[in-house]
Amino acid sequence: MHTERIIADPLRLAALYHAGYGVQWNSYREAATKLATQLNMNIGFARIREAVAVSELPAEILAIFNEAGLVNRTARKLLKAAKTEGVSTLVARARKVDPSGKSRADLTSLVCGEVAFERSTQHYKPLLLAETYGDGLKGGRWPPCSKAISEDSTGERRESVLKTASTSSSVPRKRV
Repeated sequence: MHTERIIADPLRLAALYHAGYGVQWNSYREAATKLATQLNMNIGFARIREAVAVSELPAEILAIFNEAGLVNRTARKLLKAAKTEGVSTLVARARKVDPSGKSRADLTSLVCGEVAFERSTQHYKPLLLAETYGDGLKGGRWPPCSKAISEDSTGERRESVLKTASTSSSVPRKRV
């Protein structure tokens, strides 16, 4: 038995609890004690209670996590949102979500109604910045690179503009 997987996955932990309920234990506390002593699973009764509660959420909510999976942090966020906003609100949001290609954090944010930030490894888009600089030169928005830096409304850093300006002549242009 992979105890790390069971502890990390609330749905597996809930299944384990239900499998032993009435046979091995009759409460969350008893389950926590037996799991700790017999299976060497250091887990508290509160986490078991949380796992069981998240496993009882509607299938529409749980289904969007089929690919990304659930972890304890996700379970806590879902339960908190269900308590504050209502399960029906979460179900309505879950029905609108296309889970393909989304991370667990993104899915949780969408279902819980949080603002999901777009993750990007680049702070600036070099090709777009080069095109903006080139258009600015052609349109007379700024003559030299130094003036472009002082008047650029995109808020880009000086190094970004300088780097882009030095390479903008090598960027292929669209032909009209």
